[in-house]
Amino acid sequence: MSLFSGSPNQNVFLIKAPTSGTITAKNINSGSTVTDGGEILFSISDLNEVWAMANVYATEIADIKSGMPIELKTLSYPNEIFKGEIDVISQVLDDESRVLKARIVLDNQDFKLKPGMLADITVTKSTEKQAIGTPTSSIVFFNNKNYALVYHDDCNIEIREIQLLTETNGLTYIESGLKINEQIITKNSLLIFEELSK
Repeated sequence: MSLFSGSPNQNVFLIKAPTSGTITAKNINSGSTVTDGGEILFSISDLNEVWAMANVYATEIADIKSGMPIELKTLSYPNEIFKGEIDVISQVLDDESRVLKARIVLDNQDFKLKPGMLADITVTKSTEKQAIGTPTSSIVFFNNKNYALVYHDDCNIEIREIQLLTETNGLTYIESGLKINEQIITKNSLLIFEELSK
């Protein structure tokens, strides 16, 4: 009774956790019987540092590596970006979703990130290659090909096929098809494309 700070009058026992943290799961309810079978009553987690599990699709496997920096956005904090890095990448595809799982470590000193949250994760891939960038909204995707509308003058707009390198934060980098200082149409591209294609 003394060990568990028990009260013989109120039938109350104080169960002390072996570590500090936040209760993230409760497996007992009022009136439940507790035995010495070793069942887990509560799960306690240290949320100062949290893990995020990300899906790595087959087309991305070659580009994703451990140690790469990431940016994470949640629905709860849409204007805030959380930064972390990829810690471990699974070596086996998930049977159901057919993706690799990547574990990401994030600092969570302000406890804004909660267990079970859904998030969008962006991985930053650094490269020494230089490329022309254009707003993603200016690119027209048609018949499995990508096109840009190159502006020469009001009576001369060229539909040109382009090859994409990568896309990030609303900006797409072009592998080939455009030259430096060429002007392209960035607004209402699809409408203009449809008119020119008639």
